[in-house]
Amino acid sequence: MEDKIKTINAALVNAMNDMKQNDSSKTRSIFVQELLNAKLIIPSVIEPEPVDGKIAKDSVISFFSVKTKDNESVMFLFTSIEELKKWEPAKGKHLILQNYRQFKDFVTGKNAAYDGLVIDPYGANVTIKKGLIEKIDASLKPMKVSNEKISVEQDGLQPAELAPPGLYAALSEMMSRNSTINAAWMMQAKRIGENKPTVVVVVDIKGGDMKNTFNSVARTANEFLEPNESIGIMPAHDRVAARFIKGVEPFYVKGEAVSAAEPDED
Repeated sequence: MEDKIKTINAALVNAMNDMKQNDSSKTRSIFVQELLNAKLIIPSVIEPEPVDGKIAKDSVISFFSVKTKDNESVMFLFTSIEELKKWEPAKGKHLILQNYRQFKDFVTGKNAAYDGLVIDPYGANVTIKKGLIEKIDASLKPMKVSNEKISVEQDGLQPAELAPPGLYAALSEMMSRNSTINAAWMMQAKRIGENKPTVVVVVDIKGGDMKNTFNSVARTANEFLEPNESIGIMPAHDRVAARFIKGVEPFYVKGEAVSAAEPDED
């Protein structure tokens, strides 16, 4: 099972450590952003044991938790196999990988059984109580992410002229914390049947979970979109994207200052 669990949560770990060293509105905000982007490991016990990887219909799945000094039950979550191995009882247990929208239900869902969650209890040891989850959920702007093949007209992808104000800086700041993004281009495409061009972010990714990385980009961009407005996201290795970004300066390059500044407003 350990060989099948691949997580890259370095940005979340860094955010937790930064928040513990300097608890401020900025470090808390970055922590929340990375929490929304993370996939965390949940150790579990399944009875009866699965056979050939299949869980029986009447199986009972239980999880691990600890009581706080306030007699509240918080469930264990881990950012990596390395963090999980710091906890000896975890050996031989079944592992579940879930994102924020899934694991928060253990605290605020219909059948919630815990008062909170604790991430890396033998590492950063950050506890998330029900109240914080409710605040996060209340602040989230509804977002729909769908897989779509962008059909473009003869002009293909062109450097963006109509990107929402603030989007360049927000994406650059998010990407600087993402270890899988090497560079990014702000482009636009005129979809067939539409009059207004759609902003398309082309991302050069090395390793990691591409879907999770794309979701991070979409979540950041979502805060700058008007109702019914959308963006496209494409990997730089895509045949169409690779053709049109050739010779275009990226707005983000890992380890460098933003190379293509946000356009000034007239």
